[in-house]
Amino acid sequence: MNQENAITTHEPASLAPARPSWDFDELWRAANAFAGSRMVPQHFQNQPQDCFVVVQLALDLGIAPLTALQNIFMISGRPGFSAKLAIALANRSGAFAGPIRYNVDKGDGKPESLAVTAYAPTHDGDVVEVTVSMQMARLEGWTKNNKYKTIPEQMLRLRSAKWLIDLHCPEILLGLDVHDSDTMSQRTNVTKVDRSNYQPETNNLSLQQAIEQQKNNAVQAVVITEESKNLATIAEPQDSSDEISEEIKNE
Repeated sequence: MNQENAITTHEPASLAPARPSWDFDELWRAANAFAGSRMVPQHFQNQPQDCFVVVQLALDLGIAPLTALQNIFMISGRPGFSAKLAIALANRSGAFAGPIRYNVDKGDGKPESLAVTAYAPTHDGDVVEVTVSMQMARLEGWTKNNKYKTIPEQMLRLRSAKWLIDLHCPEILLGLDVHDSDTMSQRTNVTKVDRSNYQPETNNLSLQQAIEQQKNNAVQAVVITEESKNLATIAEPQDSSDEISEEIKNE
């Protein structure tokens, strides 16, 4: 085979240092460490079970756990990737022969005539593309999000890239959806997490030990409640009207 016909392949760059595998206890310890950190979003703070799932997903995707925790969101009970992470995964995966690119058509210059096409070359020499316009955004109700007025081109880029990935390489997302900025704007505000009851020492516990500790805490809470009831009964004030009347008579 001569040099002209030689085929060279390039391994996609990894978003995280290579890690062979973690056992169950290692995943649980890592999840607890992330749950106790202020570096993760509020919806993962003090939630080691959710962190456990995301850390495991990060290992399956070959990315850093913190990257996954920063770019996976729960909306209406469904986890999904940010559009930026989905684009990074698609570009890294090698599903396309080159990175996702964009063509911007500004039409007559009016905001409603703006359209963006996301496209990528395939390995067989073809090009796949998806076009999203402001007219489509208005008909679909996406313009309820004010960002379609302030940064319409960026919003259309993310939306068109999301659809391109959904149509031509959905396997890279492992079945999860992509929560773009439009969907993200509709999520409810995250309640401030109460960190006062979080115990960092659970980071050093195995999963089985942590479960046993939770059971013991529940039993102790029941015992304390029963003791509180007994103390309340003992401390109830007795009716002293007879004693007061007797004292008045004596006077």
